[in-house]
Amino acid sequence: MHRQAPAVSWTLLLVAIGVLAWARVFTTWFAQDDFLWMLRAANHQPVALTTPRWLSMSLYFRALLGLFGTHADAWHAFNLSVHIATGLLLHRLLATRLTAGVATAAAALFLTSPALFDSLHWVADIADLMCGWFLVLAVWLMAGRAAGRGRAWLGVAAYGLALASKETAVGAAPALVLLVVARGERKHWLPALGCVAMAALIAVQASGTWRTGGGGAYAHSPGAVLSNLPAFVAAAALCGTAWADASDLLWGRMAWVQIAGWLLFAGWVTALVVRGSKEAWFGCMWFLGLLAPVLLFERQFYFYYLYCALPGLVASIAFLVAEEPRGVARGPRPVPRWVTVAAGALIVAQAAAIEARSTSRLILAPLPSDFVLRRALIAHNAIADLTRQRERLGSRVVLLGQQPVEAASQGISTTAPTDYRRDPWWDENVRGALSEGDAVRLMFPSVRKAVFKPWLDPGDTSSTIVAYRIDGHLEVTDYASFVGGANLAEPATMAEHLGRAGSFIMRRLFTEALRELLAARTLAPDHPDVLINLGALQANMGDSTGALATLTHAVRVAPDDLEALYDLGLIQWRLGRRPDALATWDRLLAQAPGSDLARRVRELKAGQAR
Repeated sequence: MHRQAPAVSWTLLLVAIGVLAWARVFTTWFAQDDFLWMLRAANHQPVALTTPRWLSMSLYFRALLGLFGTHADAWHAFNLSVHIATGLLLHRLLATRLTAGVATAAAALFLTSPALFDSLHWVADIADLMCGWFLVLAVWLMAGRAAGRGRAWLGVAAYGLALASKETAVGAAPALVLLVVARGERKHWLPALGCVAMAALIAVQASGTWRTGGGGAYAHSPGAVLSNLPAFVAAAALCGTAWADASDLLWGRMAWVQIAGWLLFAGWVTALVVRGSKEAWFGCMWFLGLLAPVLLFERQFYFYYLYCALPGLVASIAFLVAEEPRGVARGPRPVPRWVTVAAGALIVAQAAAIEARSTSRLILAPLPSDFVLRRALIAHNAIADLTRQRERLGSRVVLLGQQPVEAASQGISTTAPTDYRRDPWWDENVRGALSEGDAVRLMFPSVRKAVFKPWLDPGDTSSTIVAYRIDGHLEVTDYASFVGGANLAEPATMAEHLGRAGSFIMRRLFTEALRELLAARTLAPDHPDVLINLGALQANMGDSTGALATLTHAVRVAPDDLEALYDLGLIQWRLGRRPDALATWDRLLAQAPGSDLARRVRELKAGQAR
């Protein structure tokens, strides 16, 4: 049954819902991959049609960089417009077969889904936004009863643009073919074959681009489907509960999420069987098909993978709720009031979850819980500080973090006190936020090279040194000022060498610190403090062999020194010599079972330490 086009009032309502739900995107800046693609666009790198995502990740960035520069508000306005346009087209498609109210509710649920949070806040996820728009457009073009061969070919073209936006669109090919076959018209078979051919070509191309083999970033495993499928189903319906979770993957692996996902999926399939709605089954096929390319990922799970699949889910539910069951004359049926109330409440709840995620903060640091918001804030802080100090930037910039260096002889931190606890992702967040230095090169063209380093060495003497904090705020200086004014040519005592080494370690000047500790060892070859600090520094710099020898000597000359025992056991543990490490630590546990070092040993042995 076909109905008239939806009234303008429904369209305006959906636009208002979309804008209100996502108004906070205009407070988010650029982050991570945004800078990579903008830098490539600024450098006018050639774009080949065989490049994956050439439409979304190449042409889009060239066009918007030329139009809007680095004004993030304009980019977010464009992306939000694409999202709302997708919701409006979904509404128009559903309204031809369902009542305007049901179609509007389904489109509103899609527009306000918390699962799409990062898709709207992260500029680089334009790939999903554009892919979703073109896929819905392809269905709309192919589904119309009055569609001739020309419209079918336009649908094929739209599908091709979806594939050029993101390769996961290959999962839509079976549903599109089924859509054509169900019409029973031979004139559309050739367009259907065109969809299959394009999908096959992109699938082959993508398989050679992404690291899907064992150990790769996108490693595949058939068993991953058993955890990913329920997680995605649960995320589509319940991810609003993850507003304060910092990791989509960890949320998706929770036991209650897995159970809820399987129950929801079983209920959905049961309803499909009972109702027998072809349109509802098509929506299910669309949902599963668009998720199929990512269901096999072992370590990659993000809510935004749902963007292109979600229209199938909301459409399927809409037909199940609003269409007469099998055996009854087909067509829309009156929707119970409680369904209307429930749909309205769910839309409001989803908008509230979006707001909660926008304002959620990490417990251990004053940064957003959401990783895109976190990295966007870090990037904004860093670029703002660099802009204020831009006259001090040279052609080569070394970005140096303040991640504490663990050494037993000086506690768990050898840096100056900060407002933050030790976090293994301290430096990773800033590196990711600035796209490994691409942000610096983009925003400051005079900088030819920007590198992140764990410590400085003499080769950095002519570089600009940028010392950053976990929140992205930073200070710009030169190498001489950063090192300090100590006259290293003057003779020094063992204690002075040891003090200098500690000062250098605080500044991430590990090469200088190593030189001072070696000089101290020359003056006092058996001093435990010298040996412990030297061994810890060698381990941190990757010299495991040297660290093992130094710390073994430290334990030999100071067999009861708890710090020496802990550090030697730690390097043995990290080298895979677990029996030796356990024997070393047993001596520590016997001497001081209630010490902090003993507690950390027990955590390591229990597999709890990071």
